[in-house]
Amino acid sequence: MHLQTTGFVSTQAGSVASANSVILAGLLGRGHRVTFYTKPSFVDPRMDIREPSLTERLNVVDCTNQRTDALWRTWGGKGMGLSRTLLGRMNAWAYNRGLVRAMGIASDGDVDLWLGDWAHGRARRPVISFVQGPPGTDAESIAKHRELIERLAGKVAYCKLRAYALWRLSFGLPPFHFSDAVIVGSEWSRRRLIARFGLSPGRVHAVPYPIDLQAFAPPKGRRSPSGRLRLLWLGRFVPRKRLDLMLAGLEAAIRDGCDVELWVVGQSGFVPNYERLLDKFRYSDRIKHWGYLSRETVPDIIHDVDVMVQPSDDENFGSSVAEALACGVASIVGATNGTGDYVCERSIRLDDDQPQTLARAIMEMSQRKKLGLLEDPAPSRAAAEANFSPKSVCLRLEAILKLTAESTLDRP
Repeated sequence: MHLQTTGFVSTQAGSVASANSVILAGLLGRGHRVTFYTKPSFVDPRMDIREPSLTERLNVVDCTNQRTDALWRTWGGKGMGLSRTLLGRMNAWAYNRGLVRAMGIASDGDVDLWLGDWAHGRARRPVISFVQGPPGTDAESIAKHRELIERLAGKVAYCKLRAYALWRLSFGLPPFHFSDAVIVGSEWSRRRLIARFGLSPGRVHAVPYPIDLQAFAPPKGRRSPSGRLRLLWLGRFVPRKRLDLMLAGLEAAIRDGCDVELWVVGQSGFVPNYERLLDKFRYSDRIKHWGYLSRETVPDIIHDVDVMVQPSDDENFGSSVAEALACGVASIVGATNGTGDYVCERSIRLDDDQPQTLARAIMEMSQRKKLGLLEDPAPSRAAAEANFSPKSVCLRLEAILKLTAESTLDRP
C-alpha cells in the first residue's frame, strides 16, 4: 500500500512518538510506501529511519508554514499568558491546515494515516487516526482532584485549569468526523470512545503500541528473592496519574509491616508543586526520586526493580508498563488502566482506586518475591512478545488499513 502519513514520530521523544517511529519503520519494512508530511524542524522521520532498504520507500514532504513559523520564532518566546497561547494555537492551526492541503493535492495513495493525532481534514482517500486515547482524560481529572490541586497550586490555579477543562471538553474536542477509522491503544479506550463520544463500534479499533524488544529486554540471570521489595513509578506528575494514590498505598503497606521502597521518576506537569507530596512523605527513607531520565537509561532502571506500579485513572496505554513487561518485570496497574488488557498472569490489576487496595497489592507482591515468584523474567517477557512486538502490531494495523480502504471504496 501507499500511505499518506503525518504525525508525531521520534525515538528520542516521549513514548507515543517512539512507538510511532517503530510503527513507521515496521510498515516500511513490510514493503509499504510512505509519503510523510511534516515540518522537518519539528518532526523528521529520516533522523530515526536511516536504513537504505527503508528510506528508498520513504518520501518526506516539507509542510512548513514560513509566515506563522517566523512569527512564532520572533514573538513566541516573548509573549506571556493568553497572547502566547493564542499565537501558539494560530501556528498549530496554520501547520495542520498546510498538512491537510498538501495531503489533498496528492493524487495517489491508498490511505491517509495520522499517527498520534486526530485527522484535521480529509482528501479523497480513507482516513485513519491512530490517536493517544480518548480526548479530555486529563481535563476530566481536574474537577475530580480539586482538593489536591488547590492544596498544591492554589485556588486561582485551579480555577484557570477548570476553565481550560470546560473548554477542552466542549469546544476543544477533536474533529471526530474526519476519521473513517480510529485506533486506540486498549479495549478500555475503545469502549470509552464508543460510550462517551458516540463513535460507532465498527469504526474504533484497539491496537497496543509496539515496544522495541531489543532495547527493552530482560537482564541476564534471575532476580533475587531476598531483600526489600523495590517498586518503580515512572511518568508525569499530573492528577490522572495518581501519585497521591501511589504514596497513600505505599504508606499503608509500610505501616502494615511491608519491607518496601519506591523509586520515582517524573516531575510536575500542568499542576505545579507535586514534588511536595514526595517531600512530605512520612517514610522519606523509603523513596528515591529522579526528576528526569533519558530514554536510553530507562531499561537500566527497570532492570533494578521488582515491580512497576502505574495506578493511573483512565489510561489509554501505559508504555512504562509495557516496557517493564518487556524487561521481564511484573506490574500493578489501576482499575481503569487500559494496559491491564495485556499484562501477564503474575501482574495485578486493581479493583478500585482505594489506598488500602493498592497496599494489599504491594504486600502481595512482597510475598511473591519472597516465594521466588518474581525471579523468572519469562512470564512478563512472553506477554510483551505476544502483544507488543513490532511485527504483531504492524500485522494488526495492516488489517485495519486494508479493511478501511476496502470499506470506503464506494464513498463519493
